[in-house]
Amino acid sequence: MIKANKFKTLIILIVMFLVAGCNNSDNNLKKLADINDIIDSNMFYENDEYAFDKPSNTILYYNAEKTEILVPSVIDGVAVLKTGERSFFDRTFIKSVSFKEGITTIGRETFLGDSSLATVILPNSLVSIENYAFACCTSLKTIDIPKNVSNINLDAFIDCKNLQSIAVDSQNTYYTSIDGILFNDDITTLIKYPPAKKLKKYVIPKSVNKIEEDAFSQCTQLQEVVVPDTVTEIGRAAFSDATSITSISLPEGLQIIENSSFYNCISLVNINIPSTVTTIKDQAFEYCESLTSITLPKGLTKITRQLFSNCKSLKKIIIPNAVTEIGEDAFSYCSYLENIEIPDGLQKIERGSFINCEKLKSIYLPNSINYVGGAVFNGCSSLTSIVLPSNLTELYNYLFEDCINLTSVQLPKSLTTIGEYVFYKCSSLTNITIPNEVTHIKQSAFTGCKNLINIFIPKNVERIEDYVFKGCLMLESIDVDKNNKHYSSSDGVLLNKDATVLMKYPPNKADEIYNVGDHVKHLNSYSFNDCKNLKEIFIAANVSKIYDNVFENSKSLFKITVDNNNENYESDYGVLFTKNKADLIKYPEGKEDKSYNIPQQTKTILEYGFKNSLFIENIILADNIKVINKDTFENCRALKSMVFPQELQEIGEHAFMNCISLKELKLPESIKVINTGSFENCFGLVNVELKAVKKIGYDAFKSCVLLETIKIPASLTDILQQAFADCVNLKQAIFLGDAPNGITYNIFENCDADFTICYSHNTTGWDNEYIKYKTKLLKIQ
Repeated sequence: MIKANKFKTLIILIVMFLVAGCNNSDNNLKKLADINDIIDSNMFYENDEYAFDKPSNTILYYNAEKTEILVPSVIDGVAVLKTGERSFFDRTFIKSVSFKEGITTIGRETFLGDSSLATVILPNSLVSIENYAFACCTSLKTIDIPKNVSNINLDAFIDCKNLQSIAVDSQNTYYTSIDGILFNDDITTLIKYPPAKKLKKYVIPKSVNKIEEDAFSQCTQLQEVVVPDTVTEIGRAAFSDATSITSISLPEGLQIIENSSFYNCISLVNINIPSTVTTIKDQAFEYCESLTSITLPKGLTKITRQLFSNCKSLKKIIIPNAVTEIGEDAFSYCSYLENIEIPDGLQKIERGSFINCEKLKSIYLPNSINYVGGAVFNGCSSLTSIVLPSNLTELYNYLFEDCINLTSVQLPKSLTTIGEYVFYKCSSLTNITIPNEVTHIKQSAFTGCKNLINIFIPKNVERIEDYVFKGCLMLESIDVDKNNKHYSSSDGVLLNKDATVLMKYPPNKADEIYNVGDHVKHLNSYSFNDCKNLKEIFIAANVSKIYDNVFENSKSLFKITVDNNNENYESDYGVLFTKNKADLIKYPEGKEDKSYNIPQQTKTILEYGFKNSLFIENIILADNIKVINKDTFENCRALKSMVFPQELQEIGEHAFMNCISLKELKLPESIKVINTGSFENCFGLVNVELKAVKKIGYDAFKSCVLLETIKIPASLTDILQQAFADCVNLKQAIFLGDAPNGITYNIFENCDADFTICYSHNTTGWDNEYIKYKTKLLKIQ
C-alpha cells in the first residue's frame, strides 16, 4: 500500500508543477481537486493483495501474506500482463505460486529471495522470464516452461541451489529440455544445467556449440564434464562455484575462456587448455584451490587480472613466450607457488601480481620489463634475492612489503623514485645501494628494515619524505654524497643541506651523548626514535621547532638538556618543556625517578608526553591541566597511582593504555568524557570511581581483568562499544541512574559468566533483560 501511495504522490506533484504556470488560481485549485480521483480511477488500483498500475498492466506490489498465491488475469477490470520489478521480492512466506492465463511477462527480480517458494505453475500465455525473476528461490526444485516462452534471461534462475530439473513444453519452438537440462530448440546451446541435479558425470551432446554463461554454476554434485569438440564458445562463469568438479577437458578450436569460467572450482585438479585458446579472461581460475599445475597455450598474450588468484596448490607455472603482460593480482595468494618461468618478451607486471606467494624463493625478471606495479611481491616471505629489470624508473608502493627473508636487491641504474613502503618490514635486508639517478624517496620507504646497517644517499636525491628510516633499529649511519644540493650528513646524522633541520639520528649510532648543533633549528618527527644507546641529549639555543614524537621508544634516554638561551624550550631535571614550562613535551623514557610532580605552571602535557616511561610509579598532575591528551601515559607499565586535578575534564584516547600496575582510579567530578581505549589493558585495575562522567568511549576499560564491580553514575548518557569487554572477572555493573539510550549490546562482552546489571529502585528504562544480555536485573534500595 505504501509503495502505491508513493507513486500516486509523485504523479500529483508532477501535475501540480505542470499547472502551476496558469494565472487563474481558482482554476488551478479546481484542476488539482480532481487529480486524485483521476489517478485512482485511470492509473492505479490497490486492494489488500495487490498494487496495480493500469496503464502498463503491471502488478507493482504484493500486499498480502498468503503462502499459496493464484495471480489473477484481471484486476479492477484491466488485464494483468506483467509482474513488476521486485513485486513479490523477499516474500519468504510464499510456498506456491500459480498464474491465470493472460500474464505474458515475469519481470526483473519478481520473486527474488523467496526462499520458501517450492511450486511454480506458469501460464501458457507467458512469453518472457526476465533477469533474476526467480533468483535465490532456494526451495525451488523443478520448473516447467510453457509452450509460448520465447525469452528466458540467463540469470532468471541464478542461486536456485536446489533446482533439479527444468522441463519444457514439447510444443515450445524456442527451448527444449533433455533429462531436465535446458537447451535452445535445436540443441546447439546449453543454457542451464540444474545445480542440484544428481549426476557425477555429464557428457554434453555433440550438437552443442555454445555453453551459456552460468550454465553449470553452483552444480555441487557434478564431478566430471565431457565437452565435445563441437563447442567453440563457453560463456562467462559457466562452471563457477561447481565445487565438486575434479576434471574437465576443453575442445580444440576454443579460442576464448571467459571471465570467471571456473571461479571457485575448489576440487578441480586437472584441466587441459587447447592450443587454439588465445585469450583467458579475468578470474577464470580464481580459487581453484586444488589445481597443482596447468599448461598455458603458446598463443596466449596476456595473463589477466586475478587469473590464478588463490590457487593455493599451484606449485609451478610456465608463462608462454607471447605473453607481454601479467595482470593485477594474477597469482596473488598462490601460497605454494615455488617456480614461475617468465619469458624474455614480458613488458608489464601489474599491481599485486604475486602478493603473498609465500613459497616463492626467486624469480627472473627480464630487462624487457618496463613496469612493475605496487605490491607485486608483497608478502613473498621466502624471497631472498632479486635483480630488477634495467629499464625501471620507479618502484611503486608496497613492492616488497613483508619480504622478511629478502637479503639482496639489485636496483636498476635508471631508477628515479622509490615509492611508499617499498621495503616495509624487509627485516633481513642489511644494506642496499641507491642508484645515482634517484631523486625521490617516498614516505616510509625503508620503515621496519630493522637490520639495515648503513645507507648512502646519492647526489641527485631532491626529496626524502617522512618516516623513511623509522624502525631501522640497527642503522648506524646515514651518509650523503657531498655534491647533493638538498641534504647533508654530519657524523652519520641526516640533515638538510644547510644543516638547519635534523631529519634522522641513526638508532644504533654508538654515541651515548649527542649535542644538537647551534646551526640546527628544527627537529623532525621521529628524528630520535628507537635510539638504544643514546642516554643524554643537549638542545642548542637556536632550536625553534620540535615536532611530534621526536624521542619515542628511546629507552636509554634519561636526560634532555636545553641551552638556557633558547627562547622556545627549556628543561627541568631532564624533562623537556616549552618555555616557562607551559607545555610538558617529553619525560625521558629511561629517567629512573619513581615519582614526579608536574610543575604548577604547566597547562598541557603534549601527546605521548610520558609514553613508554619505564620507571615512573607515581605522578601528581598540575592543577591547571584540563585535558589528558591522547597516548600521554601509554605503556607506563610501572605507574601505580595518579593524582588528578579537580578541574580535569577529559581523558584522551589510549591515555593510560597498558598501564598494567595502575590499581585504583579516582576521577574528579569534573571529568565528563573518557575516550577510546583510555584504560584498555590496565590489567591491575581493581577499583574505579566515576563520579559525573557523561560518556565512556569505545574499549575504554577493555581487558581490565581484575575489575569485579563498576558503578555507573546517573550522569551517564553514552557508553560505546566494548567499553568493558573482556573484563573477565567483572560480575556486576551498578547503574545509579535511568537506563541510558546511547548504549550497544556488546559493552560487557566476555565478562564473568554470572555478570549482572543492577539498578536503583527509583530509576526507569530497565527490564528483566537489558541490551540482549541474559542477566537478572537486581533492585538496589
